[in-house]
Formats: sequence, C-alpha cells, structure tokens
Amino acid sequence: MPIVDSQIHLWENARMSPQHRQIPTYNVDDALKEMAEAGVDAAVIHPPSTLGEAPNVQAVEAVKAYPSKFCILGNFDLQAPNKEDIVKNWRQRPGMLGFRFTFNQPHQQSWWGTDITRMPCSYRQCVTMFTEELPWLQGRDKDLVMGQAIIDWLGWKRPA
Repeated sequence: MPIVDSQIHLWENARMSPQHRQIPTYNVDDALKEMAEAGVDAAVIHPPSTLGEAPNVQAVEAVKAYPSKFCILGNFDLQAPNKEDIVKNWRQRPGMLGFRFTFNQPHQQSWWGTDITRMPCSYRQCVTMFTEELPWLQGRDKDLVMGQAIIDWLGWKRPA
C-alpha cells in the first residue's frame, strides 16, 4: 500500500506562521529524511502562499530531482496583472498539478470546495458562506470562484 502525504510545505530562510515549525528552513532533504523514517512514499507539496514565488520554485526543483516522490499544488499572486497567462500555462511547470489557495485574506480568491465529509456544518451552510457572507466576493469573481473557473479550466462540457 503506497502512503502519500497530501500536504507538506517546503521553505528556505523564511519565517513561517506560528502553526508551523519555527525553524528557518525545511527543505527537500529534510522532507525526504522524515518521509523515509515514517515510511511515507510520496507527498504533495503545497508551497506556503505567504512567502511569495520562492516556495513554488523550490517545489519545482524538488519535483525535478525526485519526480516519483513529489507533485505540487502551487499558488500565485491573485492580483497579478498577468494572472490569466499564469493560469493558462500553470500545468506546464514540472510537477504542477493544480492550485492551492487559502481564504484567510479578503483579497484572495480561488475555486470553491468543501471537502464536505470533513465539514462540521451542512452543505447548504458551506454554499451560503461563499454566496452570501463574503461581501468582497461579487460579480464575475463570485461566478468564477463558485464553479465557472474550474469548469473552464477542466474543459468540462456539462450537459444542459
């Protein structure tokens, strides 16, 4: 049975938020050592969004060196003027399988998802939170976050 960790972070010479280990660097060598000790076969790297582009670059380098061990769900500046070009070419980066964003900042936007089997509330409450309780999420942005972006990105031809 393969064991895959669905979320790890790598960083170098940075200060992570308090819920993370308070060490200046946790790199691919550190991750590989701990994975071997724990019997973990592979991991999905989620570059810390608070550290800018550097963790995405670090994650790509990890995938290049160990493609059977790592893949990536990366992030980018959602306010970037070239964000549509970034999205269009995102999966051309080695190991980059998709995006990962958090909603801890009012300016951040992404695709909506619930992981409903882990939520302590109803599906309806999850939908309501995004459609009615986030005043900064409006118009086309709301349409994109709530489903149109993922449909477009996947090329999902949904029946009428």
